[in-house]
Amino acid sequence: MGGAALRPLLQAALVRRRRELADLLKEPAGAAARYPIPARGENGDPEETLRRLMVVLCPAVTRAPLDGTARDAYLSQVVRLEQAAQSADPRFLDAWNHAYEAIASWPAPLREEGAARFTLERYAVLLDHHLAGIAGAA
Repeated sequence: MGGAALRPLLQAALVRRRRELADLLKEPAGAAARYPIPARGENGDPEETLRRLMVVLCPAVTRAPLDGTARDAYLSQVVRLEQAAQSADPRFLDAWNHAYEAIASWPAPLREEGAARFTLERYAVLLDHHLAGIAGAA
């Protein structure tokens, strides 16, 4: 199946996810309008950030979602992949998909705190970016 054949399927999946995300983002942006995640050094190599995120941090936050240290480390690494996730490499967008699924499973107060809310808002921007790219390629 070629890229053109996959485009409608990808578009449908991204549209579904964007609708789910809109439901979580019903409230207007508050603290998340700012950048609530402390910068920890340079963005570095996206490949290494992705590896660390998926091999170390994603399992840690899945095992202990209420651990603030694990959540903070996880979210800070996800947002470092924003630029890479705008590329055509699906691995980086998939890391954001995992982050969305993790955040969506958290209790509402954790989803609505600044860093999680900020991550969801940035994810919405990424989905819009990819949907616009698919529409432009059609």
